[in-house]
Amino acid sequence: MVVEIKVSQNVGIEQIKSSLASITLPLEADNSTKIMALNISTVCSSNEMKYQCKCEGQFVWSNDTCHSYDACDGINNDACTCINALPTNGEFCQDVDECQIKPSICGQNSTCTNKMGSYPCSCLPGFNSTNSNLYISINNTCIDVDECQINPSICGPYSTCTNEIGNYSCSCLPGFNAINTNITIGINNTCNDVDECQFNPSICGPNSSCTNEIGNYSCSCLPGFFATNSNLSIGINNSYKDVDECQINPSICGPNSTCTNEIGNYSCSCLSGFNAINTNITIGINNSCKDVDECLFNPSICGPNSSCTNEIGNYSCSCLSGFNAINTNITIGINNTCNDVDECQMSQISP
Repeated sequence: MVVEIKVSQNVGIEQIKSSLASITLPLEADNSTKIMALNISTVCSSNEMKYQCKCEGQFVWSNDTCHSYDACDGINNDACTCINALPTNGEFCQDVDECQIKPSICGQNSTCTNKMGSYPCSCLPGFNSTNSNLYISINNTCIDVDECQINPSICGPYSTCTNEIGNYSCSCLPGFNAINTNITIGINNTCNDVDECQFNPSICGPNSSCTNEIGNYSCSCLPGFFATNSNLSIGINNSYKDVDECQINPSICGPNSTCTNEIGNYSCSCLSGFNAINTNITIGINNSCKDVDECLFNPSICGPNSSCTNEIGNYSCSCLSGFNAINTNITIGINNTCNDVDECQMSQISP
């Protein structure tokens, strides 16, 4: 429905526009009619020489032929019937689609939305107006938002935020992975520690131990091993060598003992003639070797008709008086016992 309002002065139009703007819509005209929208489309105003039809605000004629009907007709009592002067083959004033006529009207990184009589501008996601107190336009363009600076925790913990034009991207710090590797990293898909030791059991190389740490891992040599290069971190590129504990610490097994190096370890044994103080635990500096009293331990060790004398780490045998070893050239013992000396025969032989 079109309502024609005739006023004699331009000031009257402004008053009408002001009054119409204060109306709350929708407005019930009667039980069956509601006014949903109000719009002034065609105005007949004076240009000091004559009355002229023109479109209001951001409206234009829908047909170029309408411009030939720019003079008001039917002027009566300082009013005119501008609408009646329009041709029958054209509509009244139509909205201008500024967004289509001038795509760059809002400036870069923005969206133009055509509306009846206006064209609001909005920034694309990831952009804000240069001056937030002014309307977005070619003179107040949209600039990139640095999301990383505005919200440092936007990517979640253990991550790095990288600003991009109109966007941002998140990446996990070294030693961390996203909970769900199939979706974008963010506050709802944060980065968790990677257990490198579990993920790659051989990461530290042979003869080593791997310890997981938050965002990292550390390697250490197993007991009895050391890194080939002590100046480098222990790892797959810094192999391990066996430690010769016997050479490094000759007294590692304690006195009266012998040390035998093994791969990743060493073993101790008592020298002949010695036993560990405590035979139930490993021989070492805290369980050293003491002399064995063979004579006491095995009274018959020297054989019959003999005497046993204990020595440090050894023992010696001697025949009792009146006895001699069967073989005087070898040591007296169970395999070279003492036999009786026939003094009578020996006396007869003597000169």
